[in-house]
Amino acid sequence: MSRYTAEQVTGWFGTVLWCIQLVPQVYMNYRRKTTEGLSNLLCVCWMLSGVTLGIFAIVENINIPIIVQPHCYGSLCFLMLCQMFYYDRKWQWYAAAGAFGAYACAAAGFEVGMVYASRAVEDRGSNGLTMLWGILSDVFLAVGFIPQFIEIYKAREVYALSYTFLAMDSAGAVFSIVSLAMKTTFDGIAFTGYLVVLVLEIAIFILALILNPRARRRRAAAEKNGGVEVGESTQIAPEASESGMPLPSEKVVERGQGAKAGARERKEVERHETVESGMTLTEEGRVGEEKAHVQARAQGEEAV
Repeated sequence: MSRYTAEQVTGWFGTVLWCIQLVPQVYMNYRRKTTEGLSNLLCVCWMLSGVTLGIFAIVENINIPIIVQPHCYGSLCFLMLCQMFYYDRKWQWYAAAGAFGAYACAAAGFEVGMVYASRAVEDRGSNGLTMLWGILSDVFLAVGFIPQFIEIYKAREVYALSYTFLAMDSAGAVFSIVSLAMKTTFDGIAFTGYLVVLVLEIAIFILALILNPRARRRRAAAEKNGGVEVGESTQIAPEASESGMPLPSEKVVERGQGAKAGARERKEVERHETVESGMTLTEEGRVGEEKAHVQARAQGEEAV
């Protein structure tokens, strides 16, 4: 197999994976009817990364697979934003669809303009603008992971992310790296972007292996202590059967703490319940008996 053939084959493998890598995540959002737990900033950053990498790949003429790739994942990222508009912001479906159409037109127009601008700058002997698009793409890819890691930190577990999406994304990065390595001229900027994705997604897998068992033990302990009814924790995680990543355990713990606090308050009310006069129920009963005794004695004197 020639070097060029290997480059194209691995590039197309990476492209196919990165064209559909977000489909499992989109499907999970559809099943859950929410994007809670998935950072919207990650979607925005990756969408911008797709646009800037698209410009860079076209101007540098890397290869057709890697030119197609960023446009596909950028579009899927905005589709997830549209899911957020529809499910979480309660937009009408046609408003979310209109937002997607507006994005597609704006992104296409911006890319066409910047491709011509970058080529015009290169014709004058400078590739600075072209390199800027490649660098921005890597920056957006890396920065996009930060808010997702914050979500993981707050939840103390990895949830709302599809393992299938992460695996396909990582595999696509590997194939794309191999495709770049087969080129006669090595593209360091594109290589850095794919390497960043691969390393940070491996980090998410490691966090899932460490944090998720701890979260399951916390939920089990909360149920054992009576803070949560049996089966309640499974009702808040309909996506667990597909991703293996349940919703945050804090929701279970908070419900358990709320139930305990409610029980304590009821006991306090039972012990210290008062009437409007400010007397306890015991004192009110004693006063009532005294009044009844006085009335009976008065009636007896009248009878005499």
